[in-house]
Amino acid sequence: MSHITGAWIFKKEGAPRFLDKMMGALASLPQDRIKSSVKDGVGFGHLLAYNTPESVYEDQPVYLPKEQLLFTAQGRIDNREQLSRKLQVPLQDRYPDGTLILQAFLKWGADCVHHLRGDWSFAVFDYKKQELFLARDHTGYTALYYFQDDTGFYFSSSIGALVALPNYKKQLNEEYFIRNLTLWGDSDEAITRQTHFKGIYLLENAQYLHVKENGKIIITDYWRPENIPLKQYKNKQVYADEMLEALTQAVNARLRSYKSVAGQLSGGLDSSTNCYIAAEILKKKNTVFTTFSHVPLFASQVLKDKESAFRVLDETPFVLDTARASGNINPILLNSGQTSIIQGIDDMVRLFNNTAHAAGNLYWIFDTFREASRRGFGAMLSGEGGNISISFAGLDYLLPFQLNTLLQHPYQFARNQIIKIIAYKYFNRWLNS
Repeated sequence: MSHITGAWIFKKEGAPRFLDKMMGALASLPQDRIKSSVKDGVGFGHLLAYNTPESVYEDQPVYLPKEQLLFTAQGRIDNREQLSRKLQVPLQDRYPDGTLILQAFLKWGADCVHHLRGDWSFAVFDYKKQELFLARDHTGYTALYYFQDDTGFYFSSSIGALVALPNYKKQLNEEYFIRNLTLWGDSDEAITRQTHFKGIYLLENAQYLHVKENGKIIITDYWRPENIPLKQYKNKQVYADEMLEALTQAVNARLRSYKSVAGQLSGGLDSSTNCYIAAEILKKKNTVFTTFSHVPLFASQVLKDKESAFRVLDETPFVLDTARASGNINPILLNSGQTSIIQGIDDMVRLFNNTAHAAGNLYWIFDTFREASRRGFGAMLSGEGGNISISFAGLDYLLPFQLNTLLQHPYQFARNQIIKIIAYKYFNRWLNS
């Protein structure tokens, strides 16, 4: 993944110095090219890591003298063909996704976010309006963090670049740290935008941000999943068919990569589905799909002890069953015996300036990526998020009204769709406390 970063110095002095500090903090990350551009107190930087075949032709940041715009973007656009038709742009193999995002912004302005699909984030500075615009994708893996003080406004796709600022005093956000470790959630935007560092905030998915000339920040939610229209079919098979079609499109879009794509295969429903679909697509191209799976190092010894057998989850049989069912999967099993749990936690903090749940798994997750990279792969499919989306049964109190449920199970209906709704709406903070 590429990285973008930028600084808007309100006094129009020192932008190169601040930008150099931020770019220097990203220098150790994987990269193929680094470029920066500074004009009139505003500087953008772009650390390019090739992710799609077209990305080798990216040339960012870019300044447009006629429009007086400074622009930079990173990520992957999945609806290239549809977008190019809307823009009336002849799509060529050398036409990078960043240029498509720029053309979309020139045509629709902030509304371009409604036309972009994929993993992306971008920044635009308008010298005529003296206004900065930042935007993130709907549900992707990109990130944008920002920090503001009297000297200016700073942003980056990596917290590390902001922490490196000479005018930022590093302080732990203790409440957020505790919330993150204990799953103490809160839907309050003031909480969800916070990070482990005081004063550094996250622009969340499906949001864009304007910074005005007076330094005022305006954040807008441009999309929310609960606003998606509910589809109801008499034949349940239609749901399955549409889901398979959507998954196939999503997997196929992620196979468009500068290097070969591999998969993380746990043996669970979500990763198995993704890897099976990828293998089916690649089979038509006479290409075998390689997967990486973790095998517990001490599984064979522990499983001999019936009392402790449940402590070790070895999904090797499910992994191999999926590979056999496909016939086009090359499963690679790793026990990650050369690394350690502590090393995994250290890698997480060093690379992401962040903590993570289930930290005991990080060592083998990072080892999977390292081994895949060593074998020449450039992207990895996973089933992450499946447990809270496709494989998730849902929260009963959020389900639509069903007359049959009321008539057949009145007590269950009252508990799930009346009492729970009231409790979560009016007493959520008290329940959390």
